[in-house]
Amino acid sequence: MVVLHFQPPAFNERGPAHLESLFDGWAAMCGEQSFRLGIVSRQGLLVFLIDVPESCNRIVAMQLLNAYPGSQIHVLHDEPQRKHPPWRYFRLAPDAYPLRLHTQFMDSQSGLAIDPIESLMEAIKTGQSGKVSVDLWLNIQPCKPKQLEQCQRNSLYLKGHSPLPLVKSRFKFHASRAGLRSRAITYLLREVSWPSAPPAVVEQKLTAKLFTTTLELSVCSESKNAEFANRRKSEVASALKLLTHPSSSFFEERKASRASFLLTATELATLWHIPTTAVHVPRIEKQEFIQLEPPTNLVRPTDHPNTLSLGRVCFRNENYRFGIDLEARRRHLWILGKTGMGKSTLLQSIIHQDLAAGRGLAILEPHGDLAQSSLKLVPKRRKNDVIYFDPANPANLIGFNPLLVTQGSDKTLVADGVLSAFQKVFGLDESAAPRLLHIFRNSLLSLVELPQATLMDVQRLLVEPLFRKSVIAHVSNPVVRSFWLDEFGKWSHNDRTMFIASLQNKLGAFLTNEKLQRTLGDPKAKLNLRQIMDGGKVLIANLSKGRLGEEASNLLGTLLATCMQLAAMSRADIPEADRRDFSIVIDEFQNFATPSIATFLSE
Repeated sequence: MVVLHFQPPAFNERGPAHLESLFDGWAAMCGEQSFRLGIVSRQGLLVFLIDVPESCNRIVAMQLLNAYPGSQIHVLHDEPQRKHPPWRYFRLAPDAYPLRLHTQFMDSQSGLAIDPIESLMEAIKTGQSGKVSVDLWLNIQPCKPKQLEQCQRNSLYLKGHSPLPLVKSRFKFHASRAGLRSRAITYLLREVSWPSAPPAVVEQKLTAKLFTTTLELSVCSESKNAEFANRRKSEVASALKLLTHPSSSFFEERKASRASFLLTATELATLWHIPTTAVHVPRIEKQEFIQLEPPTNLVRPTDHPNTLSLGRVCFRNENYRFGIDLEARRRHLWILGKTGMGKSTLLQSIIHQDLAAGRGLAILEPHGDLAQSSLKLVPKRRKNDVIYFDPANPANLIGFNPLLVTQGSDKTLVADGVLSAFQKVFGLDESAAPRLLHIFRNSLLSLVELPQATLMDVQRLLVEPLFRKSVIAHVSNPVVRSFWLDEFGKWSHNDRTMFIASLQNKLGAFLTNEKLQRTLGDPKAKLNLRQIMDGGKVLIANLSKGRLGEEASNLLGTLLATCMQLAAMSRADIPEADRRDFSIVIDEFQNFATPSIATFLSE
């Protein structure tokens, strides 16, 4: 036997009628073997279980999944009910009378249908502590001819014949003394009025396909409180009473061999079915998301060697890895999701695969956790390929000069990239501070032409005339030279002080940071992004806000992203077939979002 753990969909509008034909089919497949339907309470959750023979578990699972789209089924290899105390059994007598069907429950005021399983599930439900668990199982088997004949023979007594044989057969199991048995029989014969004609519902039930059923209940408590178990048994019995015909009822039996009774498929569906969305029973275990069939054109790593694995298809019996190939990665990957949904975990998986495959990689991370965990994932054969950029650690100082113009780069693009990074950090645009950006732009355009100039020289360029004169001597752009000689040089001392004060204040907030001074003030920067890309190296930039400060972290991240774009664009001097693919992984990219990022995603 195999126990199937069935998780219904979060939104279910299909009532019990969907299960009637399934029960008939399952009985035909199982043959003489029985199958069981369970509703159990575990850790405060109401769980649906189906115990079927191993030979037909797959087709039963497929039929349930088709009947309830969006559901999910797992196989439980251990039957949890085996660890429970002795079972309590409920027998329906006389079972010739049908149960009240799910179609007969209506709200008298609203006229809306009521799900009869709601009261039964309320009786089974337990608390979230896990100290108490309740199991309710329906053991089902196709009715044998002898059982059907016995039920038909018993139904004759409902037509006016003497009930003496029926009463004797029932009471011989319950009364040990002959006197008590005799008095009970005499009382029933004299006092109970038996109908003179069979009800139509009895004939209708006996002509339908019947199942031999056993209703089993188990209550398990850590304290082994008998009073609690009896109270829960009474609650379940009360809920079952709502489902019975006025002329029949459920009685408790001590042995399963004496507790069997006959039910139709419709009655089974009334006792065990998936509640609709309208049932307001809390803590029913449901599928939190809807499973959809995967596309047929998913790329599999087994078919394409350079495929990046993103996840695994888990749809019914399909279980295989899928991802994106190299051509799709060149069109970029954007991961969106709420906090705690696994974005950083997915990025770490991508990093791990790139490191193992020997591909070039750069990681920009504002928290530090992903950078440190990625450092541990580097294989031994790639230890010499790793550059760990940690500006907050003076013992591991690596200079970074964003004004460095590498071979193949355009000086104007370098200056514009640095300006856009500061615009992101300053939160400024051309309409808000046109003069500030005008001065800053010309300052950057001048310094990119000065060998070994750094961002620390911007302040000197604005306030030191001798240094400014030496910089202007290297400027080849006539428009930039005209700004310094014809515009900046003709401002009065007071106007010049007033115009550059705002830029000095904003730059001072960053450039007075000692950690940034050590990183951005080194004219002979060791961080050459173009060489890293062409050589397929690994750059791990730990830009932890907790160690650098939020503004310093954002500034370094935006500068790195901008310079990487310029370095990537400068690779145009290499034939496309000879360029090595290089990935840039940016966690929490909104901290570093600049026009350079927009260019990345679009181009």
